[in-house]
Amino acid sequence: MKQKDKTRGTYLGAIFLLIGILFVIGTYVLAEEVTITTYYPAPYGVYSIMRLEPRSEPPSPQNGDIYVNITNNHIYCYLNGWKQLDP
Repeated sequence: MKQKDKTRGTYLGAIFLLIGILFVIGTYVLAEEVTITTYYPAPYGVYSIMRLEPRSEPPSPQNGDIYVNITNNHIYCYLNGWKQLDP
């Protein structure tokens, strides 16, 4: 009878060890971090008002960039070179 109790205890120990290992692995797998970034207001859309802060000429412009010059307060758009938009 003592041999059966010892074997039974060994099986129970192995089962608890297996359950513990599965729990640790499952927790590690489920501990994934997900980051979602949103922008408000949306970068694209229809706006009734757009405010431009006066600044110096952007250092590396791309076609379509618009800015207000800080020294003369004129509006410029970059289309293969800066073009003044207002008279």
